[in-house]
Amino acid sequence: MKHFWGPELGNFMGVDFQQTVPAVNIIEDEGAFVVEVAAPGFSKNDFKVYVENNHLVIKGEKEIAGEGENDKTAHYRRREFNYSTFERVFKLPKTINIPSISAGYSRGILTVTIPTVEETEDPNFNIEIL
Repeated sequence: MKHFWGPELGNFMGVDFQQTVPAVNIIEDEGAFVVEVAAPGFSKNDFKVYVENNHLVIKGEKEIAGEGENDKTAHYRRREFNYSTFERVFKLPKTINIPSISAGYSRGILTVTIPTVEETEDPNFNIEIL
């Protein structure tokens, strides 16, 4: 019964679960791009979202539950909820209104809305997560 859940974590079907990052959707809407990051179990304080050198940077850092002294009852047979830190970087087109970028986190999805304009001036900007 040890192998009921499949191979041990590590490399399964070509996916290295120890290096997995959350999946994203990128939606082109009228007047904006929307980036959705699937990150259940995080809180808005676990994210840093900013623009640096015309790149959108999304970082997440969370302590993995069950690996500390506080959780002595969990006996995992398989564990795929393991991305405690990740970074996703996206090159932005020149038509982004950087100061108007906004972000929110709800129901396990980080949503970053990136309005477009004709041209931008400052390629560096920090974004507050609402």
